[in-house]
Amino acid sequence: MKVNTLKHPLVYGSIVIFVGYHILELTLTEPIPYLHAYLDDLVCMPIVLGLSTQIAQWIHPVKEYYYLTLIHVVLSVTFYSLLFELLLPLLNPERFTADLMDVFFYVMGAGIFYLLISKPNQKRYFTLLSKIK
Repeated sequence: MKVNTLKHPLVYGSIVIFVGYHILELTLTEPIPYLHAYLDDLVCMPIVLGLSTQIAQWIHPVKEYYYLTLIHVVLSVTFYSLLFELLLPLLNPERFTADLMDVFFYVMGAGIFYLLISKPNQKRYFTLLSKIK
């Protein structure tokens, strides 16, 4: 069974929610407070990790069995947190604001991605390995 990560409901849904909300924001006179502040952070990790997984599946020898490990996911959250919540606010405080809640939503999105996409793919990968032996 082939898995197309971009068509997974979590990744596809995150992209649709992200684009849909930003189109909605264009029509609103004022943004919706909590959605404006945290929706992007929540859907960021499923989109980025989903795209990364799909690209890796296209080029990696095990193809659709490739998955991101927990270390990959944790490093991605750490990178995004350090970049967007520490480094950029220090370099350009007028444009960027550090917010610990953003990190919480990065972790939430990444955790959901790991549980719904990486864990099942990890099981499929190890099943494949056991059949090869």
